[in-house]
Amino acid sequence: MSIQFLAKQPILDKASEVIGYELLYRDSEENAFPPGLTDEQASARMFYETALFHGINNVTEQRKAFVNLCDKSVLKQLPNLIPRENLIVEIVERSLIDHETLKAIADLHQQGYVFALDDYDFDEKWADLAPYVSYVKFDIPEDNALIAPTVKQIRTTFPNVKLVAERIETKMQADFAFECGVDYLQGYYFAKPVVMKFNNIDPSKTVAMELVSCLTQGLLDFDKVSKILSRDISLTARVIKLANVSLAFRNLNISSINKAVVYLGEDTMRKFISVVAVTKLGSDKPDEVVQLGLRRALFIQNLPTLVGGKPTPTGFLVGLLSVLDTILDCTIEDVIEKLQLQEKMANSLLHYEGQYGCALELVKHVEKAEWKEVTLLLKNKFPDQSFNIDGLYVDVYKEARDLLS
Repeated sequence: MSIQFLAKQPILDKASEVIGYELLYRDSEENAFPPGLTDEQASARMFYETALFHGINNVTEQRKAFVNLCDKSVLKQLPNLIPRENLIVEIVERSLIDHETLKAIADLHQQGYVFALDDYDFDEKWADLAPYVSYVKFDIPEDNALIAPTVKQIRTTFPNVKLVAERIETKMQADFAFECGVDYLQGYYFAKPVVMKFNNIDPSKTVAMELVSCLTQGLLDFDKVSKILSRDISLTARVIKLANVSLAFRNLNISSINKAVVYLGEDTMRKFISVVAVTKLGSDKPDEVVQLGLRRALFIQNLPTLVGGKPTPTGFLVGLLSVLDTILDCTIEDVIEKLQLQEKMANSLLHYEGQYGCALELVKHVEKAEWKEVTLLLKNKFPDQSFNIDGLYVDVYKEARDLLS
């Protein structure tokens, strides 16, 4: 685990209620923007390293999150990495507003994303953004007499937006701003940015977490999986090698990650992602934790076969997810939120509900050799059936060891 830093500064309304926070990237406990970092780099790190895994709504306590993005970040559609709810995308003043940028903003606006202009400087180039902007942020003039004409000038170009006056340092400035029609205020008068520290996931684990997230979304999105894998050279090489080993008898060769993923197919890719993900995520943990996750996964997957059923990929995933709290040093609730798990799977992990929850509870009793509880659970859930539970666990114990050998 590494340490990630993030600062937030409150934005308040007339009643002094916090309506949201501006989130500011930091790389240390020093409360300042890191020198030498570009807007694009700061945006990417904010989203990939902090917001994506710690949850913007957690950071802002379910209030609005104002996050700076430059034109390049918008074109890469970074906002799509996190939910639209409560997110306000601030277009920074150094952005190049050309046809390509306008189209990207228009597309995101159509999807429901909300935009703000940051540090508005009255340049004519911003007028083209009027149809897509809901907030305009500007530095409050030092001369209180200039506040009213400044507000009026902004309203001429952006008549329907909410105005956020920044750099408020005195009560007099705050009072004048509200009298002149400003909607919200931000500045040192209320609070300096507060620096927060998070345990962060290193880049290779970030890829692994994104791959696990793909497993929770129903049918596997091959294109998305390929794009995620391509960010990790070692994983890309392993997938291509796996595909080529399978193709050796046909004297064919694959050199593209996209083709390799498609050729291997859903079942193989699910197994590959599961094993690789738990291995990568548990690289700094004892081997036994990783083994435990695979044993649970295989047990829950294969439990239906004891009564003539088929192995269940969903069961495999539930077993894998059940150890991520230990691997990631967080709670199971955090795992559920990070991966945005559906209610049924979340309840399996939290409350042992449903088919997979029952199997998870069962395997946990088996792990502890709590045979009385095992017998009671089987009698309550499956009164008319008999199971060779200990035999199944011996089998999956060996299979899990073989998968990691």
